[in-house]
Amino acid sequence: AAGLVVMVLVSVLTPRGRRGLARIRPALAAGSVRPWYAVAGVIGGLLVLTQSATIGPLGVAVFTVAVVTGQVVGGMVVDRFGLSPAGVKRLTPRRLTGAALSLAAVALVVWPSLGEAGGGPGWALLALLPLLAGLATAGQQVFNARQTTAYGTAIPATLVNFTAGVLFLGVVWGGIALASGHGMPALPHDWRLYLGGPLGCVFIGVGAMVVPRLGVFAATLGLVSGNLLGSLVVDLVAPTDGSTVTTTTVLGTLGALAAVTLASWPARRR
Repeated sequence: AAGLVVMVLVSVLTPRGRRGLARIRPALAAGSVRPWYAVAGVIGGLLVLTQSATIGPLGVAVFTVAVVTGQVVGGMVVDRFGLSPAGVKRLTPRRLTGAALSLAAVALVVWPSLGEAGGGPGWALLALLPLLAGLATAGQQVFNARQTTAYGTAIPATLVNFTAGVLFLGVVWGGIALASGHGMPALPHDWRLYLGGPLGCVFIGVGAMVVPRLGVFAATLGLVSGNLLGSLVVDLVAPTDGSTVTTTTVLGTLGALAAVTLASWPARRR
């Protein structure tokens, strides 16, 4: 909701935002944007729900590996079929090696916590949820990139994302409140916790701008590397209780950056 407020203000108060809003109706009429592209915001909401529902029984480490695996595999698939505005991206040995290196880097970072994960058929089925959520984010990237290409700016696509996400999560939140009989839970008073929405605007907007140029796979590797690098910086500068930075943490982060470089390096022309 905080992110939606920011995007409404940006869309109304900035010239680029107003131009983007004016292009929504013509793009829908021309068919360059489909109404169901708004499902991208629902996918973001599903990822949030999956996180809250599975991290408890699975642990952060398993959740992270499952989501990143889905994101990387999904990125390769949609690029191979040319579903994004970037067109077809062949599965070259360099890109496959970059994908393997990225997954290995994430596994290395969370390796100390993987041993604490549970087991059994129920646990394995539960682990499929973040994997599927990660796969779905590849579609989210495609829908956002197509909107950005049609509008000439990422602002309308980001606005649509947050609008759909707020509506979806609002319905889920209200349904849970009615089913439990306890009403709406109290919201936290710490203002810093509401910065996630504005930061999400940057996350969605940057992804929507990058995918038409690099494709979903390269953009995904960049996002994964940014997550690991940002986490490393936070743990070094403002560590929380129980957070530790080990040699494997640093090596895994460097490996993720190397994966992005390897997969995104332009092929040599002959």
